[in-house]
Amino acid sequence: MNSFNAAIPGIVQSKVNAGKNVHLVDMHSALTAADLDDGVHPTAAGYDKMAAVWYSALQSVPGSVGTADSTEIVGAQSGRCLEVTGLGTANGADVQLWDCWGGSNQRWTYTVGKQLMVYGDKCLDAYGQGTSNGTAVVIWDCNGQANQQWNVNADGTITGVQSGLCLDASGWGTSNGTKVTLWTCGGGQVNQQWTRR
Repeated sequence: MNSFNAAIPGIVQSKVNAGKNVHLVDMHSALTAADLDDGVHPTAAGYDKMAAVWYSALQSVPGSVGTADSTEIVGAQSGRCLEVTGLGTANGADVQLWDCWGGSNQRWTYTVGKQLMVYGDKCLDAYGQGTSNGTAVVIWDCNGQANQQWNVNADGTITGVQSGLCLDASGWGTSNGTKVTLWTCGGGQVNQQWTRR
């Protein structure tokens, strides 16, 4: 058992070297014998220590949890931020352009699951699993479905994994309150280009 445990860091490192997205979380050093009820199973305090180690490990992986890596998403044409309208938190609240002010409704975390998360538990969502031009872009409880997965592309576009359509400032709008929808990507259209900062 001890020789296997000693080999684990090398096994994980070989996966990392092969390009796999894996991380080693060392629980052994987090617990002492006093943290185990029967020498095997953790006490309540032991579980608390384990949770803290897991959470710390997750925080060290960019985009996995929390808002430490949250950014504003700024329209290239407008210079305004993608925000949840009126600080809304209900499923179906729409998104719009608004002057950047750093509010929680303008802070987006791009996760390893390709979700753009706001408030820590809501995801940017193509409403009704829509895949056609003009589909509303809203927030919804994160559920991992393809209509909540986004590609953040090198050309500045953000495209829906399910639809292949671009996040689009509707009608080439640049003013506060301009709605954001899905639309066919049009090579280099500035109302479909975004930066994360």
